[in-house]
This record gives sequence, structure tokens and C-alpha cells, in this order.
Amino acid sequence: MKKINFKYLIGGALSSLILMSCNNVNTNIAPSVQVEFETARNKFYNSYESAPNEIKKSAIFIQSRLNTCEFEKKYGRSFKDWVGVIDDILTDQGGDEITIFRIKSEAQGRTIYYEATSIKKDSTLYNKIAEFKEGDNVYFSFVFNEEAFSTNEKECFDESSLTELGSLDEPEFNVTYTNVKIVK
Repeated sequence: MKKINFKYLIGGALSSLILMSCNNVNTNIAPSVQVEFETARNKFYNSYESAPNEIKKSAIFIQSRLNTCEFEKKYGRSFKDWVGVIDDILTDQGGDEITIFRIKSEAQGRTIYYEATSIKKDSTLYNKIAEFKEGDNVYFSFVFNEEAFSTNEKECFDESSLTELGSLDEPEFNVTYTNVKIVK
């Protein structure tokens, strides 16, 4: 009979718990569609990193872009109650608008940013965000923005990274938030 070293078993379980808690959000509350989207992004990144050359890497990048269109066909552009952590709240001088409001999710192994710009003062959303702070765990409802420019291989959701690696390592999706609320 094989002996089990409980010291390593407990250490491994503890390491997993610590890793999950570093995300600041309970990944068990993420809706399945968010988990599906972010897991796919993580798989594309891992494939990209292990690809043997730039040709193979670019092919994986193109697959990741096409995947957003397949995801849109399956689920649409609008999503409710995804989970994440407020990463940035920036305003212009005088606070007439929120120039950047960014939520990040790290629940599936990659940092994925969901970012909105130009949220006008005195709007319902502006007033809600005014009560939050960076680091707050939130549910967020949003619509993915359409791709801002045309490329050879269309991406259906606007992702603003400048490089292939950036798009897969820490993608930055431009969205329009419809609601944000604290995770309790």
C-alpha cells in the first residue's frame, strides 16, 4: 500500500486556497458563461506561449479573435452579473466624467480587463461608481463594444491591446457597463 504524505497534501491544498484568495473574488460565483469565455482566453494564451514560432503564434492569435465571434453568435454581446475587482477609477479634471473605469478578472488564470470610458457625471452609473473604491469586489453587467477598426481577421469584441501577446496575456476589452454592484 502506498503511503500518502499528508504534509504535502495539506500544503498543496493550502497553496491552492491562497492562490484562489489572491484573486479577491470568489470564483464560485462567476456565471458559467464568464468562466467559459475566460477559460478559452487562458487556453489561447497557453497555446500561444508554447507555439514553436511566430507563424504558429499568429495562427493562434487569429483563432482567439475568431473565437470572440463564435462566442457572440452563441451568447450575444450583453452579459449580466459577471464578477471581478475594480482596478481603476479615473476622472478628468473636475470630475465631469469618469475617463476610465476598469474591472479585472483573474478567476480563470489570466488577468482580463473590462474597461469603459466617458461615463458622464450625474448619470446613474457615475453616481454608483462614485461610491466604490479600487479593490472592491463587484458584479458587473455590460455590453461588449464592437471592434473599433477592421482587420483581416475580425474580432467581434473590441480588444485594445497593441500586440498579439498583450491581447492574449492581459486582454483589455472595451465595454459599456449597464450596472455594477458590490459582491456581498
